[in-house]
Amino acid sequence: MADIAAIDENPAKTINLDDTIGDLCRLKPKASVCQEQSPQNRIIEVYQSYEPVSLPAKVQALTPQIRNTDTFNRGYAPHHFSVPEESYTSGADSVD
Repeated sequence: MADIAAIDENPAKTINLDDTIGDLCRLKPKASVCQEQSPQNRIIEVYQSYEPVSLPAKVQALTPQIRNTDTFNRGYAPHHFSVPEESYTSGADSVD
């Protein structure tokens, strides 16, 4: 994605943490969590069930499976990450 305006906000193509694993699997059927968890489990409950100390890999593996389908706005555009916003400059020709 080039900018955050490209985040899909169509409810039929997105999921939230309160949605179910079944909702996620409808959009990403190859996600490994689809074979590991019940379709009725909510995504947030699955996250909470993974012990972060003993199962950090499970927590870390779930996040990329929901990426690009969740509506979380990470608030930056990786393509333009190092470019300052206009609020950080005082004028078009200078940075003072």
